Amino acid sequence: MNDKPILDVSVDDGKYRVLWLHGGRIHALRWDEPWRDDLVGDKLVLALAQELQDARGQIERLQVDLSREQDKNAELKGLRRL
Repeated sequence: MNDKPILDVSVDDGKYRVLWLHGGRIHALRWDEPWRDDLVGDKLVLALAQELQDARGQIERLQVDLSREQDKNAELKGLRRL
């Protein structure tokens, strides 16, 4: 059995975490202690957690892309000065 959650999203500086476990169970933790034991059927919580996880991933990818573009632009500016 895989103990790693399918989804693990934290918010409010880690105060709350939503865990979607294998077998379909969804739990909420508060300060890493059980808070809401079983959110099965609460599609709102799962949908919000999934969307937040996706948005955070997109932000990371965009930050990497932006950094690369800034590096390219800096390099081009340096070449123009030659």
